[in-house]
Amino acid sequence: MQFTLQTRHKKCEVHVGQLSSLIRLLMPSNRCIFVTDDNVFKIYKDFFIDKETIVVDNGEANKTLQTVHEVYNQLMKMGADRKSFLIGMGGGVITDLAGFVASTFMRGLRFGFISTTLLGQIDAVIGGKNGVNVNQFKNIAGTINQPDFIINDPSFFKTLPEKEFANGTAELIKHYLIADAAGFEWFKGNFHLFTIRDPEFMANLIYHHNKLKAGIVETDETELGIRKILNFGHTIGHAIERETKLPHGFAIAQGMVLAAKISRLLGFTDNHTVMEVIAIIERCKLPSYSDLPIESIISSLGADKKKAGNKIDFVYLESIGKAGIHTMSLDELEKIVKQIFK
Repeated sequence: MQFTLQTRHKKCEVHVGQLSSLIRLLMPSNRCIFVTDDNVFKIYKDFFIDKETIVVDNGEANKTLQTVHEVYNQLMKMGADRKSFLIGMGGGVITDLAGFVASTFMRGLRFGFISTTLLGQIDAVIGGKNGVNVNQFKNIAGTINQPDFIINDPSFFKTLPEKEFANGTAELIKHYLIADAAGFEWFKGNFHLFTIRDPEFMANLIYHHNKLKAGIVETDETELGIRKILNFGHTIGHAIERETKLPHGFAIAQGMVLAAKISRLLGFTDNHTVMEVIAIIERCKLPSYSDLPIESIISSLGADKKKAGNKIDFVYLESIGKAGIHTMSLDELEKIVKQIFK
């Protein structure tokens, strides 16, 4: 299954299928250098035997400018030039990092992605956002630059730990909540296939979500309008992630619950919608609530990179499958968050 993500600046081929056949088809004749992490390298060591590879430490803590500099240094030692082609193979951390390196090394190399996690395949690789964290603040340094190709092979899920699989479902749920009411019902009705990671079901699921997000990105690549709805649950979720060190999906799940509750308090949605959000999050083994350091989370909201002065575009939920944008002050947002935690 494949389609082309067509943006104003570049075309990107998105493929859902077997890596072994797709890589032979898509790998360019240029010199290819892979960027991966030590965990993926260990699990798929046979794949990397005959390939030039840069291996970095795994984990969000390593998605930094320091790691970028280390990759730059290794590329220079390897004699990489502007005709070299970079391939990021791993989860969202690796594809974000590799995309950023490729976009900035020697003023830009061509690159592609092979995504190995549910979170990566559902969300991180689609859209052209590449970035690294600065002082624990997510993706402060970054670019918007599309890869030449993306390979999403659902067979990678066979080696994905249960916690990491659950981590990826947050962005999956988000897509349904903001833009796909019919898909939400289909997902609930076939949930048993999701839990056993049925290959055919997962391939269809990945392809559907890739098309859904790509459709939003194509109309608003640089996030000036409708693409902002993809931030549902992320303003508070990123603050939770920073202050608690929870995995991204676990923090975003709670961010979405809080965003739904805020939507209700602002009069945009009803209690039934909020309960639907909570129910699907808990069914996917994600936290809908935990004991959060609310004061530090509130103070952390001001560091959101998407704010403009003291204003922020809050993504609200109107109903399942329909979201909107409400511009409000950070003071208003902080006040309403405190109200929820009274």
